[in-house]
Amino acid sequence: MPDLALAADDPRLQRLLEVAVQAPSADNHHHWKLRCSADALELALAADLRQMAQTRRLLTLISLGAVAESLCVEATALGWRLLPELDLGNPAVPVRLRLAPGAVEPDPLAGAALRQRHSNRELRFTGPALDVAQQSVLSLGLGVVPGTQLGWHDGKPQRRALLALLRAAETERFANPALHQELFEAVRFDLGWSQGATEGLAPASLGVAPWERPGFSSSRHWGLQKFLNLIGMHKMLGARAADLPCRLAPHVCSIAATGSVEQGAFSAGRALLRVWAAANANGLAVSVYAAAPLYALVGATDVRADLQQRLQAGWRELSPGATPFMVLRLGHAAAPKVRNGRPPAASFLLN
Repeated sequence: MPDLALAADDPRLQRLLEVAVQAPSADNHHHWKLRCSADALELALAADLRQMAQTRRLLTLISLGAVAESLCVEATALGWRLLPELDLGNPAVPVRLRLAPGAVEPDPLAGAALRQRHSNRELRFTGPALDVAQQSVLSLGLGVVPGTQLGWHDGKPQRRALLALLRAAETERFANPALHQELFEAVRFDLGWSQGATEGLAPASLGVAPWERPGFSSSRHWGLQKFLNLIGMHKMLGARAADLPCRLAPHVCSIAATGSVEQGAFSAGRALLRVWAAANANGLAVSVYAAAPLYALVGATDVRADLQQRLQAGWRELSPGATPFMVLRLGHAAAPKVRNGRPPAASFLLN
């Protein structure tokens, strides 16, 4: 078998790092490093998973799943078959991608599809809608990730029920001081409205229309937000954040997984990478919403019990038998003018 203990200047390692850093990440923050051994690639964390609040812990596991799947996909183009393993008993190095013997066919997502994956936060996504065969291609792509499923919520009753969950969760982010702080501390207001960010979210990447920008910037101040909530501002912002964009999209779907919550989050991250990269490669715009499914999980951080119960009841109807971890809207839209970047790929290598 080949040796995965690659030198830092090995082009194969650089290729793997380049796609891994492009994987989806929570709020464009990256806390992992890649380490090579003879028979595996390992993802190490600077932060301790055991000390993270529940919601942040699950977001981290979703991100690690996406990174791991990026590495697995790109490795097939190099002739390697990697098997990702989650080991929560080793919180410093929770993910190991073990080299498996045998021939492997290049994954169709290897190369350009991984590098070109991006988020699009334009308010309106247009058609044409996908036909059943096209939807099946995206769903069947999850076959390599055991226990995951892609649920389509395009029928009127399902869409209406999902929009209610999205609206409730996003409204809470503007009404709850802890969630409000978490929401806005990820936004790099210091960058203005014309450039991207290599860490955090640049305001220019968020799809905020010019006429909305003063209000959005002011909303980061909790004192003002709390006052405006007296006249229902949190409800308007909650509707604008997710309800309206998903209402105006041809397709809304969810990624769910079976098994333990932690393993499910990791698997869902792998599935997210595959669906997102495949959708972009086929000309679709994608944006992701995690609040509604994650706030429904037991132990969700700073979420009111009554809201959590409402979300849990809603998801039991929409996603029976599996735990949802994220919602995606799909459609067509102009390419975003500003995208967030990433730190240099070489900085993710652990010597």
